[in-house]
Amino acid sequence: MKRYAVLFVFVMLIFVATTAGAQSIPEPSGQYSIARHGSFAVCLNPAANFAAESCSASGVLVYPVTDIAVGSITYASGSGCGTDTEVFSALPPSALPSTLGPETVVVKVTNYSSTTGIGTASYTAYSGGSCNGASFDSSGATEIASATLQFVVTEGGKQVEITFTQATNPTSSFGSVSLFDTDLKQTPHSRSTD
Repeated sequence: MKRYAVLFVFVMLIFVATTAGAQSIPEPSGQYSIARHGSFAVCLNPAANFAAESCSASGVLVYPVTDIAVGSITYASGSGCGTDTEVFSALPPSALPSTLGPETVVVKVTNYSSTTGIGTASYTAYSGGSCNGASFDSSGATEIASATLQFVVTEGGKQVEITFTQATNPTSSFGSVSLFDTDLKQTPHSRSTD
């Protein structure tokens, strides 16, 4: 009887270890593509040639814009660094031309649950600077925006769905924000020989 009890405990330990490992969702790691879309409001001062103005200032014009971007980011050990190119356009579309803006982005995970795959992160966008993998070189960089993110990791770490929960910039000229990213893990294409 003692022999069966030991065998039962051993089998249960293996089952628990296997089940716990199967439920662990890894944090993003490696290189991912970035695809962003959404909109936000920017506050402008009509008396100063429509320059960006703090949204708390009186008399500002709240101007809605769409934001789409593509790029890539590398994640490692809870940090990410990447580059993307954003296109801003008037909302609704108008005769005004779109604005193109390259940026370097830095992401730092602030909280993550490997059981649910859900986490939060800080996000900072720069004009200038460069990435060395997931590390950021701030030489020549100027901060242009910062945000907090909520994300969920799916497909066993191959896909990250991100929503911006708050965003600001140095002039405090951002109003409401509705932005969503999908990051997909990039894998090398293997050529088959025919």
